[in-house]
Amino acid sequence: MKINHKLLVVFFIAILSLLQACSSSFDVEERNLEIKNILDNYRGNTADLRAAYKLLRPLLEKYPKNAMGFVNLCRLITKAGYIQGDEYDPGALEKAEKALDQAVALDPELFDAYYHGVFHYIRRNNLEKARQFTLKAQELRPGSAKTDLLFCELALEEDNPEEVIRRANSAIANSNDTSVLHDAYFALSKTYKKRKEYEKVVNIYRKTIEIFPDDPWNMDAYAAFLLYHMEDYDKAIEYARRALEIMDFGMARKHLGQAYYKKAATQLWEDKQYEAAAENFLSAAQYHPTANAYYGLGISYWYWGHHTRQVELLREAAKALNQALEMDPSHEQARKQLDDLQGQLTKFDT
Repeated sequence: MKINHKLLVVFFIAILSLLQACSSSFDVEERNLEIKNILDNYRGNTADLRAAYKLLRPLLEKYPKNAMGFVNLCRLITKAGYIQGDEYDPGALEKAEKALDQAVALDPELFDAYYHGVFHYIRRNNLEKARQFTLKAQELRPGSAKTDLLFCELALEEDNPEEVIRRANSAIANSNDTSVLHDAYFALSKTYKKRKEYEKVVNIYRKTIEIFPDDPWNMDAYAAFLLYHMEDYDKAIEYARRALEIMDFGMARKHLGQAYYKKAATQLWEDKQYEAAAENFLSAAQYHPTANAYYGLGISYWYWGHHTRQVELLREAAKALNQALEMDPSHEQARKQLDDLQGQLTKFDT
């Protein structure tokens, strides 16, 4: 049989082109999945965002019509614009929305665009748009755990606790996706906290710490709960310290400082344990320096020095009270106590 070499060459070129196209398509999918996983597991380490950007930028340059790439871009910009609590840089949210709009325009049936779009519009306080996106997500994936989570998030915003609990538990029961579990447990904890069902909140935090042992934000959230709601200062100190061991960030330092302050105040005013109080006020001032922390430190030194007849402790008390006034010149208690203390020190110095 005579071989048509020209036809054979054309055939091999076509096969090669097809393989290259499949390879490129697979590479894009894998790259987007890699970026998605980084964003799903982001817990405040900005190096992760830089790594995601390094992967995403060439993807969008090479494939400017890749809808999933723009979903990842929306998420990346949002996370980079996070400030604290529920606060985001408004400019970042505007840019994120442009990326989201582009994703939907490129692929109006892309579930991930609507899924992450719901969270975006909730952040922008546009619940009407969030509901529209939720209904579209439900149309695309009816009965999925992620759809349950979206209805849970809407119910949380609309103050419908029974629906939050129902949808969150359904999402948890039907998903192994850690990002879904994280958000569902978080919604439950907010709901039970609002209802003052604190034992359920404690159980949720213990469960999420078991699932996410390296999440500093979750560890710190538990510390804050223990501090403000349970008034368990020793446990709050433990978990705030654990959060800081993972990552040094302002909110954990603040909560740790406040836990030390609350513990020290109890030791000073109720237990009369002046040395222990001084040690904990020192820690409070180290992690979250405030005029009140230095005032408490000054009073602890004063009482400690007075009961043990150590003049040097009285001098340390004066230094701490001076520091309190430097931080807050209107702190009348610190000013009054410092005047009294300086009068006593004058007698020792003469």
